[in-house]
Amino acid sequence: MNTSITSEFEYAHTLLTLLETYDDVDISGISIICGSNDQVKELIQSGNFIGISSSSYTINGDVDDDDLNYYNSLGLTIIN
Repeated sequence: MNTSITSEFEYAHTLLTLLETYDDVDISGISIICGSNDQVKELIQSGNFIGISSSSYTINGDVDDDDLNYYNSLGLTIIN
């Protein structure tokens, strides 16, 4: 089963809990996703989120250069 989320703001941990119910989650309608570096990586690496590069990401805490390069290589917009 699939679902689509459209909102201005969502927390990464909230989106990750949707994987307990849905196979794929379309997040292309979300403007900003906020979470820890680990949560954002888990969201990306799960492979179950559609439209991953449509949102901007606010990452709480420190983000090292390697992670920033990883996010940039995926075309993600990071607000830190």
